[in-house]
Amino acid sequence: MFIHVPAAMMAQGVYYLIAAASFVALVWRHPLADIAGAAAAPIGAGFTLVCLATGSLWGRPMWGAWWVWDARLTSVLVLFSSISAISRW
Repeated sequence: MFIHVPAAMMAQGVYYLIAAASFVALVWRHPLADIAGAAAAPIGAGFTLVCLATGSLWGRPMWGAWWVWDARLTSVLVLFSSISAISRW
């Protein structure tokens, strides 16, 4: 999977950016930090969607199922749902 792992790494990097921007916005009240965090949320949601979709496509031939309710997969799905809600807000 040439797309799955880089998408997961990019999503994680974007989530670190959101966390850093939120920290700066809370501590120093910098207005650009709020804008940066809000602008990065849809990008992170997109990378997470690509990661979930390609992981599901890879999981079918390897495990015999499109989706298993494993803790890692479910937590990424919850993360995707929360970031999608934040990006729409």
